[in-house]
Amino acid sequence: MISRISNSLFHTPKAILALVSFALVPFIGTLDYWTGYAMSFALFYLIPVSFAAWFIGRDSGIGISLASAVVWQISNKLAGEALSSPLILWNTGARLVVFAIFAILLHRLRVALEHERNLARTDSLTGAVNRRAFYEAFAKELLRAQRCEQPLTIAYIDLDNFKAVNDLFGHRAGDTLLRTVAATLQGGTRNMDVVARLGGDEFAILFPNTDSMGAKKALTKIRDHLQQAMGRTDWPTTFSIGAITCLGPPSTTMEDVLQEVDRVMYRIKQTGKDAVQVDTYTC
Repeated sequence: MISRISNSLFHTPKAILALVSFALVPFIGTLDYWTGYAMSFALFYLIPVSFAAWFIGRDSGIGISLASAVVWQISNKLAGEALSSPLILWNTGARLVVFAIFAILLHRLRVALEHERNLARTDSLTGAVNRRAFYEAFAKELLRAQRCEQPLTIAYIDLDNFKAVNDLFGHRAGDTLLRTVAATLQGGTRNMDVVARLGGDEFAILFPNTDSMGAKKALTKIRDHLQQAMGRTDWPTTFSIGAITCLGPPSTTMEDVLQEVDRVMYRIKQTGKDAVQVDTYTC
């Protein structure tokens, strides 16, 4: 539940989030004034500071810190706190520094957590998403396609004779080959498509809202680009590409679709390799 709310806030326009953050500051300042300067509301000002730093960014967090420090000082002054002018400036500055440091540290924490999250979902060698992230994306897109009755295509790409490249040119060349394949796949797909390395020499592509004809055209073009890349390096690698286009209302699971695309890939490998085949599957 908390994760869902957090994701929703990250997709909310930043202007709205900024407005909410700034609105909280005078609200807390009003409460601070009503309770009097003897009762500190310092911790409550960290709420809008935290909100801005986490969901908007560091600069917004610092801006809210400045607003919070000024409003806090004004509220206390209006409530009857007696301070000389130099002391007022000192207190305001000190509060600003504390709030700003808190905002900067919180923003850095969010950036670090996001970086770790991306690393956990990315194949370290190729930069493509990993198996876990791909299956998560596929499960989400399958549900959406079934709900909206839109086509969805998933393709498996297997590298033929990959072992020969490692044997003839060494594992460093094999790693370079995998990175080349990933870059070619990513360069030949749309932003909405998902390219993944499932492990070893097996890749996958998820094509949302794509029928079998569109998938066959895209995959044939991708295979041509891959063969051109192999020709430039003399690597004896070809590509077996099997795909399934899901059609119809919801009547199956992600596991069923994955088994079906595995069968398509197996048929290609058994009948000579180096081909593109796209089947349809009611799902």
